[in-house]
Amino acid sequence: MLIELIYLLSTGLIQFIGQQAGYELRLISPLTQLLLLPFQISVLVIMLIRWSNETFEIQDKELIIREGVLKRIEKSYPYNNMQSVIVRQSLFERAVGAGTISVFVPTLGKDLLFSEIPNPKQFARILKQAIPYSDKNQFVMRK
Repeated sequence: MLIELIYLLSTGLIQFIGQQAGYELRLISPLTQLLLLPFQISVLVIMLIRWSNETFEIQDKELIIREGVLKRIEKSYPYNNMQSVIVRQSLFERAVGAGTISVFVPTLGKDLLFSEIPNPKQFARILKQAIPYSDKNQFVMRK
């Protein structure tokens, strides 16, 4: 989506400048596409590398997030600190079987967002089962 947005904005800007200068739009559009193609490909490659190097590991007592290509970062979140698990799916995400999961951590005062998760309902079910005391409502209230 970022690539398409960059392409549309840059193509529109080039065509606007071309109209102001009196150039024919038929010559500007292919030239714009050729100039922006390496940039679009590099952005796509960077996004794919970042996406492929982000992993989520559900262990007995904590959720571990590993991310990064050159600089590897590992974050762990104990289940004791988690309050709620919410699954969000757009129409397109439902069609392809993906979704976004939001986990509220009161001690941090924020949500952890997990985007583009395959089979998000199963992921959320496993997280909910791992959260202790979820049936006793012993959580901090959220604004």
